[in-house]
Amino acid sequence: MLYELKNIRKSSGYTQAGMASAIDVPLSTYRNWEQCLNAPQDIGTLKKIADILHTSMESLLGYDAVLPGYISENVDDHFVYVPLFGRIAAGEPLYMDKVDNHVLTPKELTRKYPHAFFLTIDGESMNRVLPNGCYALVNPDEKQIIDGVAYAVCVNGYDATVKRVRQLENGVELVPDSTDPTFHPMVYDATVAGTESITIIGRVVWYTVPFDFEI
Repeated sequence: MLYELKNIRKSSGYTQAGMASAIDVPLSTYRNWEQCLNAPQDIGTLKKIADILHTSMESLLGYDAVLPGYISENVDDHFVYVPLFGRIAAGEPLYMDKVDNHVLTPKELTRKYPHAFFLTIDGESMNRVLPNGCYALVNPDEKQIIDGVAYAVCVNGYDATVKRVRQLENGVELVPDSTDPTFHPMVYDATVAGTESITIIGRVVWYTVPFDFEI
């Protein structure tokens, strides 16, 4: 939520109507942002607001943050931006569609998982631990299977999904973790001709939700 938007807007001399016009959104939409009822759904709009008010996106959110590799004075370095590469299914395997975005993340996580990245979860088959629409942090340095742990995996080299993984004698089993009983484990047996190959992308180590996430 844009907790400091109202204060920064007032100090900059803008009216609510003036800001709504400058951003090209309805006045009611802008007022909802100031009242923290919801927030812009894309980082481009957030950047536009920050540029108009001559401030940082982090200040609008109520704290300062830094991009990896970027050094600035007077910033709170507890957060950094981590790339969001695309969507990944929690249901049937789905092609990872790359998007250009970043997710604000506690810096301690990037110290622990320096090569990690986010993928958007799309589906309900892991909803006990990963709600549909959340951002799952994937650590590509952890590819050794630990039975029962959640991993992002590639199916047949291009489709991707998130499941709990079990190592089998001649393959793997992808196991859902859902409140929906119609999701079932899927076995990939390498001894059966035509079985799709499974490649571990990385272990899911954390998740967060976007600003407009509905509970």
